[in-house]
Amino acid sequence: MTHRRFTPEQVSVIVCTRNRPDLLERCLSRLAELAPAPREIVVVDQSDGSGSPEVLMRFQSRMPHLRGVATGTRGLSRARNLAIRESCGEILAFTDDDC
Repeated sequence: MTHRRFTPEQVSVIVCTRNRPDLLERCLSRLAELAPAPREIVVVDQSDGSGSPEVLMRFQSRMPHLRGVATGTRGLSRARNLAIRESCGEILAFTDDDC
């Protein structure tokens, strides 16, 4: 069996969140430590308030590969489907904001 090796440039990390800015902040803190960094980190934000967008703004200066996608839709499946359309990596790695 042959194992294919992947590079970080092929990976999009996807985080879906809704109204949990504290958990998102903790998640992004850990993702910021990845070395080497993935091609991109896409955060799909279904939040009602401004907490999550504020967290994203704080991290974008040190994580240029971080991208937020705000949406008015609700539901994890919808958020994941949107992330799939918005991502550019060959490999999509999904994680939750509470991981």
